[in-house]
Amino acid sequence: MPEKRNSPLFPKQKWNELPSPDPDSQTSILNAVALVRFYDQSSDWQWYGIEFDQADVFWGIVTNGKLALAGNFSLSELEGIESEETRRKTVRIDEDFKPLKVSELAQSDLAVMEMMRDLESRMRSIPSDLVELD
Repeated sequence: MPEKRNSPLFPKQKWNELPSPDPDSQTSILNAVALVRFYDQSSDWQWYGIEFDQADVFWGIVTNGKLALAGNFSLSELEGIESEETRRKTVRIDEDFKPLKVSELAQSDLAVMEMMRDLESRMRSIPSDLVELD
């Protein structure tokens, strides 16, 4: 396992709260659980971590309320985001965030709901012997 580096944005003690990526997982994005939330104080961008490689890379959802994407984002990228005007770091971890199923997140974020519908539609177009939906 990689050595845990000190991060002011994502303290070491939180690292084990997120599972490592599992390429054999059969869990659908619909049933995935976001375990950590980061937000940008100067914009509407939010990052929801579902899995963490214990080094730098999260797998999760990124949204700004108009657009949502599922994929990888890195802790080092989040740590580097700063305001153009002040040059201060603007991304924070939501210390009060409670784990939330992606399907529940979609109820409050229309962009996430649209992303899920699109993913579900794409999954249904794949032959059933190649993929199972939960």
